[in-house]
Amino acid sequence: MRLFAGFETPVPEKSELLRHCTTAPHLFILEPQELLLGDVLEFGLTLIGRAIDLLPWFLLVFEELGRSGGNSEP
Repeated sequence: MRLFAGFETPVPEKSELLRHCTTAPHLFILEPQELLLGDVLEFGLTLIGRAIDLLPWFLLVFEELGRSGGNSEP
């Protein structure tokens, strides 16, 4: 089972550049650290190329995640 399969982006049919790829690459990398019950959530974030423009959105999401405690309930 692929954990992040729902986040994979299909390659456009007419893409010459990505014709040998099964999924399109993403412009960011989230690297979770080992997490045990009671630990503080830590992870690495690498933004590639134009993804640096998305930094404010990542910060907003992480701030909200911290505020909610990671729960999906408001």
